[in-house]
This record gives sequence, C-alpha cells and structure tokens, in this order.
Amino acid sequence: MKSSINALFIVLNGMLRSYINVTKTRTFVCYLGVSLV
Repeated sequence: MKSSINALFIVLNGMLRSYINVTKTRTFVCYLGVSLV
C-alpha cells in the first residue's frame, strides 16, 4: 500500500513540476512579446 502512495506522489510531483515549467515558459514568452512591441 505504501509503495502505491509513493508512486502516486512521484507522479503528482512530476505533473506539478511540468505545469510550473509550462507556466514559466508562457510568462517568459509573453514578457518577450511585450518587450518587442
């Protein structure tokens, strides 16, 4: 039981990390777009 909870936590952590990366990238792209205008 503990191993499945651990695996779930790892998956959630990975999803959260990729979501943060996407958000950072989007913010960076928007910032670049505003700077160029």
